[in-house]
Amino acid sequence: MPIVWLEESAFIDGPVLTTFRTALVVLPAMMKCVQYILIGLGVGSILVAIILHLRKKKSASEKATLLLPDTDQSNSTSERASLLQDTAD
Repeated sequence: MPIVWLEESAFIDGPVLTTFRTALVVLPAMMKCVQYILIGLGVGSILVAIILHLRKKKSASEKATLLLPDTDQSNSTSERASLLQDTAD
């Protein structure tokens, strides 16, 4: 329990009050909002990059399957004929 109690207080107004309020209340609140906005933009851009990569990969694999020749169903006799003809002469 204190023997002597001194209470100190002050009253400010005018431009000093607005300066202190701006520096101690408004700026930290605004920076907190900007922080969450930037985090959201970063996560959003990462998701867009992943989606674009997967779409590009999918379209490349589809193009590759369309460009490969289908060798299993060839019915042409010229394709099955041997290149070196055996002659009986």
